[in-house]
Amino acid sequence: MGKQQSGFTLIELVAVIVILGAMTVLALPRFISLQDEAESAAISGIQGAASAAHALNRSAALTGDGNEIRVESCAHTSKLLQGDYADYTFDSWRVIQSPGGGLGRPRGRGLGRPRGGNQVFSDGDPLNCGVYRTRDGTGAAVRFTGYAVVP
Repeated sequence: MGKQQSGFTLIELVAVIVILGAMTVLALPRFISLQDEAESAAISGIQGAASAAHALNRSAALTGDGNEIRVESCAHTSKLLQGDYADYTFDSWRVIQSPGGGLGRPRGRGLGRPRGGNQVFSDGDPLNCGVYRTRDGTGAAVRFTGYAVVP
């Protein structure tokens, strides 16, 4: 009786490797673009949260119950939000879009410091704000409307 060998032939192994390689080439671009989509979704979520936080804070100021938070500029937006937003900068849209002072060129002053010059807002004034990712300065800035609350 002869010994019968079992296993895969060389041609079968090569075919499997070629198929796996083709699947990798087709799937890799999809996974890479997911990171960009996730960053875009994150900044859009922050935009919505910041806009809603400003509206709620303005409503609290209008009711006069003392629960409002003082907001003098767009840079104070982080005071209205819960969580860690250290990777993002809130500022006036004009400053974000200006050469040398905005997107991709963070000034390094950090969150919570007004950077819109000496402009003084009155209570209830709309603020033309923006937010962008500070950590690497990449990605798009998005605009939202805030409200000054100066009790």
